[in-house]
Amino acid sequence: MSVEEGIGKLREYGARHVVMTTGSGPVFYTDNGSIESLPIPRVEVRDVTGAGDAFWSGYITATLRDVSPSLAVASGIAVAARAVRTVGPFDRDLDVDEVISEAKEILTQAQEA
Repeated sequence: MSVEEGIGKLREYGARHVVMTTGSGPVFYTDNGSIESLPIPRVEVRDVTGAGDAFWSGYITATLRDVSPSLAVASGIAVAARAVRTVGPFDRDLDVDEVISEAKEILTQAQEA
């Protein structure tokens, strides 16, 4: 099943927002009914343990701030990038505004690519 088919199937089941991560590949998400994607920026990977959990914590925290789907996904990417650059646990007392600022930079870089 393709990414588009999988997202479509979840939408058929009633999901309003769908986000699909693909490891080091792009993150696919829905925005106003369309399927969008956001590439993962290159970072020095030291330890991938917890990267998925870090992504979802950044995504959910941003979503609770009622930001756009693209900014929420970029926030998840920003937190996951911190996780993979660190061996073992990283500082969990993150400033949400700082994460969202990093996420805006991720979006800007993606638009320029």
